[in-house]
Amino acid sequence: MFQITVRAHGMSATYRSETAGLLVDVETGEIITPKRSACQGWTYAVARRNEQTLQCIDFDAIEGCAYAVTLTIPSVAMHTVMPKQFHRWLDNWLKTARRHGMIHYYWILEFTAFGTPHLHITIWMADHCDEEVQRLLLSWLHILKRSKVYGSITAQDARTVVTAATDDPNFTGPPTPERWLLYLAKHASRGVAHYQRQIENMPPEWQEHSGRMWGA
Repeated sequence: MFQITVRAHGMSATYRSETAGLLVDVETGEIITPKRSACQGWTYAVARRNEQTLQCIDFDAIEGCAYAVTLTIPSVAMHTVMPKQFHRWLDNWLKTARRHGMIHYYWILEFTAFGTPHLHITIWMADHCDEEVQRLLLSWLHILKRSKVYGSITAQDARTVVTAATDDPNFTGPPTPERWLLYLAKHASRGVAHYQRQIENMPPEWQEHSGRMWGA
C-alpha cells in the first residue's frame, strides 16, 4: 500500500505491505506486539520522526508567543550526570515553565564534541513576556543547584524565535517563526551523521540508555 503524508512544511511517501514487520504467534495466530527497545541516542528512525513532527507545526494554528531556549550543564559535571537525572531536570523545568505561562513546547537533545548534553527548546507562552522567560533560565540553574551542579547563566539563552531565526548563518529572510522550526528540521534531517548526534560522542552511561532525544 502506498501512503503519502502531507504536512504544513513538508511531505513523505512510503510503501507498506499489510503484513510487513508483523510477528505472529504460530500456535494462536495472534499478532505479537514487540517490546519497545531502550532509547539509544539518535537513530535514523528517531531523526525521521523528529523531522516529520517539526514539519507538522503550524504557527498560525498555535496560540501564544514562541521563544527559542537553550539550556546546558557544565562539562565538568558530566561524569556524575546520568540520563535519568538529566531527564528529571528537564521534566521539572517544563513543569515550572507551565506554571509561568507555557502552553506548548518542543525540545531536542544534542551533545557537544565534549559529550555534554544541551537542550534546544521552543516554548509557546500565553503572552509576550521576555522577562518571565529570562527568569526561566534562572529556574534551570536552581534545578541543577539542588543536585549540586552549578551552571552558568551565560551558557543559557532565550529569545523570540523570530530573533533566533536571524542567527542562522544561512538566513535569507524574512525572519518568520516558521523559519526557526524549518532550520531545526533541516538540522535534524542530517541527524545521525552529524557529530552532535553520533553515539560515540555520548558519555558511556548514555550510549545504552539515553532516554528520549526529543519531545513535544
